[in-house]
Amino acid sequence: MNCRCNIVVYLLVGLLVPCHEVGSNQDKLLPPNSWRGLIPLRSSRSDVEELLGKSRASHGFTYVYEMEKETVDVLYSAGPCKVSGVERWNVAADIVVRMDVRPRVKIPIQALHLDKTRYPRLEEAHPENWARYMNDEDGVMVETISNGKDEEVYTITYWPRSADKVFRCG
Repeated sequence: MNCRCNIVVYLLVGLLVPCHEVGSNQDKLLPPNSWRGLIPLRSSRSDVEELLGKSRASHGFTYVYEMEKETVDVLYSAGPCKVSGVERWNVAADIVVRMDVRPRVKIPIQALHLDKTRYPRLEEAHPENWARYMNDEDGVMVETISNGKDEEVYTITYWPRSADKVFRCG
């Protein structure tokens, strides 16, 4: 399969779909920072709720969606240039700013087929068994926990891509 595997792994109903064909309609329509069709700075709360249902909890502008195979925290905009979390974006209220997806199933980092040149491994100083793979251009970060020889995905975060920074306020 000829694939562009930046982080084109999707957690769909608990299944890993390793990558999509370059040149497919999906490849042309969805940026790397999309998850299940939801895109930071483009998707709305109604888009999220249509896909995930109502949130079960919230804190500030972050809403928590409990799914069978993952937990998803979605940070929404408070409105144009208003503080949402710690950032301000020039988008309407209730637009997705960031999504943190925490799988409830074990996913080895190798299953994501990350391009190591685009997603370098950065070890955390504390806790020492944590690492992250981040690409600001794509707007994706994968955080992992190592348990002995195994490195498992803890969270995949989707945020605005570097090309979207024009929407950032001040």
